[in-house]
Amino acid sequence: MINFYSENDFELQHSTQFKTWIKEVIASEGKKTGEISFIFCDDEYLLEINQQYLDHDTYTDI
Repeated sequence: MINFYSENDFELQHSTQFKTWIKEVIASEGKKTGEISFIFCDDEYLLEINQQYLDHDTYTDI
């Protein structure tokens, strides 16, 4: 299962095509698709998640 989420006004265009491409890449590596979630957000939201769930006060570069 592949999901795309947004915490702002961003909307991913052609999400079905991206899902197909991601699944094809995974299959080409001989792997199975598990659960993948992409969250499109700004730096402040990412920092809030890091503080709340990872207990650190820094940004990540993911």
